[in-house]
Amino acid sequence: MAKTQRKHLKEIIDIYLVQHPAATLREIGDFLGTSKQRAQILLRSTGRTTRRQKKPISLLTTYETQILYLLASGDSTKEIAIKFEVSEDTIQNQVNVILSKLDANNRTHAVVLALQKGILSLKAIKPSPPTPK
Repeated sequence: MAKTQRKHLKEIIDIYLVQHPAATLREIGDFLGTSKQRAQILLRSTGRTTRRQKKPISLLTTYETQILYLLASGDSTKEIAIKFEVSEDTIQNQVNVILSKLDANNRTHAVVLALQKGILSLKAIKPSPPTPK
């Protein structure tokens, strides 16, 4: 690919990604009129990586953010499930979704990342009262 073509393609891809920051390789390929695999090759040839195609953190729902606040406060899965009147499995599934969206290794990592990215506010985290045993 010629240098001028690559520069033009990079500009087109940049504009598209600004307008569609959560675009998948398939969507980029459709936009460029090519396959998902070819889109990935084109992204690499223009200095882009597929990491940009991850969902932006802003896609956390209000519900997920509330769960993160409760996790940051020290609540267990069971305590969160009771507060939301859902099963522990539902909360565990939501925690797994949060970990995936934040690309976190565990709950603590998710809370730290959310604090660093401004999703959670340290001032808004209220410690949970001790649970009677």
